[in-house]
Amino acid sequence: MCVALGATTASADPLVPVTLQLKWKHQFQFAGYYMAQARGYYRDAGLDVRLVEADEQHDPLTEVISGRAQYGVGNTELVVERAKGQPVVVLAVIYQHSPLVLMARRDRGIRSPQDLVGKRVMLGPVNEGVELRAMLQREGVTLDRLVSVPTEFGLDALLSGKVDAQAVYITDEPFEAEQRKLPYVLLDARVSGVDLYGDNLFTSAHEIRRHPDQVARFREASLRGWREALARPTEAIDLILSRYSQRKTREQLAYEARETRRLVMPDVVDLGYMYTGRWQHITQVYTELGLLPQQPDLTALLYRPAAIRHLPAWFGWMLVAALLALALITAVALRFARLSRRLTRSEAAQRAMLDAAPVPVIITSSGERRVLYANDRAAELAGAAPDTMPGMSADHFFADSASAETLADRSTGRDRVAETELLLRRLDGTTFWALVSSRHWEFEGQSAVFAAFLDLSPQKVLQAGLETALEEVRTLRRLFPICCHCKKIRDDEGLWQQIDEYFAEHAKTAFTHGVCPDCLRVHYPGLSAGQADED
Repeated sequence: MCVALGATTASADPLVPVTLQLKWKHQFQFAGYYMAQARGYYRDAGLDVRLVEADEQHDPLTEVISGRAQYGVGNTELVVERAKGQPVVVLAVIYQHSPLVLMARRDRGIRSPQDLVGKRVMLGPVNEGVELRAMLQREGVTLDRLVSVPTEFGLDALLSGKVDAQAVYITDEPFEAEQRKLPYVLLDARVSGVDLYGDNLFTSAHEIRRHPDQVARFREASLRGWREALARPTEAIDLILSRYSQRKTREQLAYEARETRRLVMPDVVDLGYMYTGRWQHITQVYTELGLLPQQPDLTALLYRPAAIRHLPAWFGWMLVAALLALALITAVALRFARLSRRLTRSEAAQRAMLDAAPVPVIITSSGERRVLYANDRAAELAGAAPDTMPGMSADHFFADSASAETLADRSTGRDRVAETELLLRRLDGTTFWALVSSRHWEFEGQSAVFAAFLDLSPQKVLQAGLETALEEVRTLRRLFPICCHCKKIRDDEGLWQQIDEYFAEHAKTAFTHGVCPDCLRVHYPGLSAGQADED
């Protein structure tokens, strides 16, 4: 009754107006907030939420600190602002991995961070490209070894050759690059051990002190909207196109939705989850770059949902039942911990086995077909550096889209190995035939496709030679009309040719001429046998 009464009272109260300041233009990147608004989740929480795009006058950090916005979407720069004394508080992490990567022109010989030395690179503002700068520093590529180019939006500078590499969102620009036939490679900071969170929902400590219940309701409604958007991406895309923006096509938004899901990882991690250890890693990265004036108080930075304030009468009985079950839960937890350790060891053993495999092996994610793993032999076969292959689209390695779809269709069975002969492509554009053995695979908690390759190039060369030889033999497997006196051969047009001319034309055969001993005695009685051969 108390709960029902509370809900009725909340719905009868006027909606409280609040503002959420986004960090960029309307697109699938913020789909969860659109769905929360459209489905009425904010309204059910007693809130009238206004969603504001970012522009030169609306920056999330400035808007929230000033109080013009109650909530914002920011990046991991929030840890620096907290160290500077700004009262920012992270409510939830949306992207478990940062979508920011470095896109480089493959035709400029770039395969790894070291290949960027002397190249023209557009890294973007320091506060928006920390992961890329940390990657370069850890790979021994200092910024003074690059030619820095001022930031421009879009891919025109990369397409025109004005720059050799630039910072992009993996959820966005690769789609445009594929459409515009740009040969590219993606350099991901995670390969260098730099793994930052992506978009973070945040507010101010002042807002939490003044309206703790309202903050909790806003957070939960937002996460509920994100669950809906990721579960029904087509509906979210319809909503964006009808109510918010047509800046992107439906195909672009669908691509962004797929890549967003891969980075949010809703099937693996609870939406909004954040781990103190990851924030410690983030703090270390900023410290390495000299961007932290002092160590921040992570306890103050990270929001912890408040405990239940109004306990129903039956809560005491539930508590007793929970205590009685504690022993069982503890036993299960210990068992889970042991299984987790075994899983970790199993994953390490799996990678070691794949690394040592004598054949090329590539593992790609199901659906998106992104490379999750490639051993050295696969990288050599593809003509790529091993550390650059993870994150690349596997479609780069197929000579045509039909081959990619064929392999995907034949690798759906969980207990069946499919063998397919496909025409593949190396990064330099050359093609080759390979026998691909593939099947569905569970790789480090992800649905994936395992593929092992056998290069058929030597067999194809041999086969071509045999087919040529057989064709030549076929040209002679017939009856030849030959004159019984002069020994000329009649060809297919009815003309008579000397036998040596005929075979030279039809069998690619050359003749040398001489005189046999019998003819020598008859026609050249004055010559010896040793003088018979002509030059």
